[in-house]
Parts: sequence; C-alpha cells; structure tokens
Amino acid sequence: MAAEGGGLHVTASAVVLDGAAEQLALVWHGKAHCWVQPGGHLEAEDASLEEAARREVAEETGLQDLSLVGPGPALLEVHDLASTFGTCGGHWDVVFVLRAEGDAADVTLHPESPDGPAPIWVPWPRTETPGSLDDSGLPATGFSPQVPLPENAASDMAEILARLAPYLDEFAAPTRTAKHRGLSEADGNG
Repeated sequence: MAAEGGGLHVTASAVVLDGAAEQLALVWHGKAHCWVQPGGHLEAEDASLEEAARREVAEETGLQDLSLVGPGPALLEVHDLASTFGTCGGHWDVVFVLRAEGDAADVTLHPESPDGPAPIWVPWPRTETPGSLDDSGLPATGFSPQVPLPENAASDMAEILARLAPYLDEFAAPTRTAKHRGLSEADGNG
C-alpha cells in the first residue's frame, strides 16, 4: 500500500466542493500532466483513509477543516498508470467528498509547490429535474453528470464526476440561500 512498493497501491483522494456546492477544486498532477482531484498515497502516520485524503487536500490546496459529505467514501476508482509512475502499475483510489465553508470566490487555494500551477475552482452546473420541486416549491435541480472541465483534465475525470453526481444529489444538495433565490439580504427575505 505504500508508495514505494510495486504493483497496485491504495490511494485516497477527495472531490472538494465549495460551501455552495457549486464549484470543485482541481490540482495539477506533475507526473500525469493533467488536472485531477487532490489525493495521493497513504503514509505511515495516516490513521484512516479519510485522514489520508484530508492530509493530501491540505498539502495540495492548503484547505483544512473541511466537512465530510455523506457517510464516507463516495467511490472506489481503479486507475492503470503509465510508465512515468515508475514501478507503480495502478491505483485503487478511495474517493471522499469534502466541503469548504465558504464559496469559491472567498476560499483561496494554495499550490503545493511554488513552481507548479495553482489549484483551480471549476464550476459544477446543475440540471433541472423535470416535474420535481424542492422544499421551497422551486424546480428541483441535481448535479449535472457533465462538468465543463479544463483542457488537460485527467482522461477519466468526466467519467468519475458523472458517477459521483447521484451521490452528491443525495448528500450535498446546496441549501437555497438568498443568493440562490435571487434575493438580496437587504430585502430582509434572505
């Protein structure tokens, strides 16, 4: 399971949402040369897979004190790796969903290395659920299985996010704030 061993490795990662659950954080992976969710190999001091994912998120984005979304791991992804990863032939990646307190505009992401690209926030659009209304009587929306990813996103990133959308619909539905209802706080209706 450690990064030094050959063959397959267990890794832990997290899809990190902003507080409004409207954006997700992506980091640049130096070996793979693509945008991915934060994550990596387990280390000896990690007491759990969730702790490993949280450590990786903190290292790669600077974000800490994130809330766990849902009851635990959201996905298990199996990745075959290219020769650029050395003797490691593949990852069994345990994927968690974590949520920041603030909206993306208010939450600064910090790169792990000053030499690499800074992490980015990517919008995750909603799709209307035909014939469904939410608790406030407005048309219900869900996480779109199609996310407009940046150029050079990992080749399987769109597929991973599509599989994750139903989990997020169940556990990460954004709360309707005044901002989402189109009201301002000055109206006294938010």
